Amino acid sequence: MLYLGHVVSVSIKKIDFLVYLAPPTITAGQTHQMSNVTEHAPFFDPNLFRPSEYTAMLIQQIRENGSAIKCKTTLEIGCGSGVVLAALAREGASRVCGVDIEADAISMSAQTLTDAGYLDVADLHRGDMWAMVPGRVFDVVVANLPQAPTENQEVDGRHLSWNFGGSSGRALLDKFLNGVAAHLAADGWGLITHFDPIDVAKTIEMLNASGLEAKVVMTRLLTYSQERLNALVPEVVASKVGKSIIFYGKHVFSEVHIVEFRRIGGMRA
Repeated sequence: MLYLGHVVSVSIKKIDFLVYLAPPTITAGQTHQMSNVTEHAPFFDPNLFRPSEYTAMLIQQIRENGSAIKCKTTLEIGCGSGVVLAALAREGASRVCGVDIEADAISMSAQTLTDAGYLDVADLHRGDMWAMVPGRVFDVVVANLPQAPTENQEVDGRHLSWNFGGSSGRALLDKFLNGVAAHLAADGWGLITHFDPIDVAKTIEMLNASGLEAKVVMTRLLTYSQERLNALVPEVVASKVGKSIIFYGKHVFSEVHIVEFRRIGGMRA
């Protein structure tokens, strides 16, 4: 795996290149200093973090709530490709902060933000979720976390962390839910993607218990590859077939939601 390291500019026959020079491995908890980096070389396979249909759903909700994002501080847990951070910045966020456990994700987010022209309002942190933003609160918090109830299988040529949600599918989701209230401003709100087979009702209950109102604001039936289905814990699939996992012959579909949350008393109609 390649990690973001020392980058120098080289000109050969009037063509500029970026050369990767034996960098040290980025350690957990290291912050990527955006002010010191103006260019990024694609030392990673961009397909590892290519946006999914879940990502598109999240971005659609961000676009529909642009007025509530303008001039606000924003955080994405699990920033992956950086495209959601770019969407937040395009809606006028005063600051976009991204956290991801994968060094390649930090590299790709930096590249995406550079290409989109929003690097100057971004800060990126490689590390474990809330540990990377201690004591900080944000006006808007979003996440599109791995939620597949699966046992250590890579899918579709992506990083394991893209898909792996533990045997329940909720390993990262529950960690997010247990910490989000402490990082949400008094009038803050947020959005998360949610794979229906891992119990959206439980997620809403957990948010309520943290002092947050929550509701499903979007539901889509999306295609689900046979490869991804085969990686799921069989008990979960069996319990949801005909409900939120639908078969039409060999073709598989599953429901995905966007859940909105905010402080109790602040939920919009």
